[in-house]
Amino acid sequence: MSIERFVGMTATLATGIEAVVLPFNEHHQSDLSEAALLLLLERLQALYPTLVVLSCVEIELAMHLEQQLQQRKLPVIHINARQVADFAQGQGLTSDERIPNASLLAQFGQAIRPHTTQRDTTENQELNALLSRRLQLIEMLMSEKNRLRLGGGYAASPYVERHVHAHVVWLETALEDVDTRLKPFWLL
Repeated sequence: MSIERFVGMTATLATGIEAVVLPFNEHHQSDLSEAALLLLLERLQALYPTLVVLSCVEIELAMHLEQQLQQRKLPVIHINARQVADFAQGQGLTSDERIPNASLLAQFGQAIRPHTTQRDTTENQELNALLSRRLQLIEMLMSEKNRLRLGGGYAASPYVERHVHAHVVWLETALEDVDTRLKPFWLL
């Protein structure tokens, strides 16, 4: 008989990723670099988990991690921290309602066994394209805002400064549009 493995995973931009695998109470930590994330995902994939229970405060990070896990055919569900806090209270435990710890997420998955929802290939392709575009827009927006903030000689050319500012406005509008298109994926 095979052993069921439940992974609890939390992630924040400030602290990186923490994962706990039950029933072995195996702990993994990772920063958010692509190399570290790839290594962690390969470790988890080798375990053939029954379920990965994910909780992130930052929506972009949650979507990115969920996408990465799904691409590797790992059964994942993103859980609202409030659900885990209610579970912890019922178990006589305490939990931060904002960011539950990875061990508690794994216990939640093991006890509750929430159902995952895998998106079909067409939806995955659209989601991947939208997420990639979102990251591109954010990078361009940060670059343009830094150009305005740091000056870089733009003060000498009002035309160039106006042009960069107009590009920032356009990028912000494009980012809002992509976020609007991402909402249906997030609500599934």
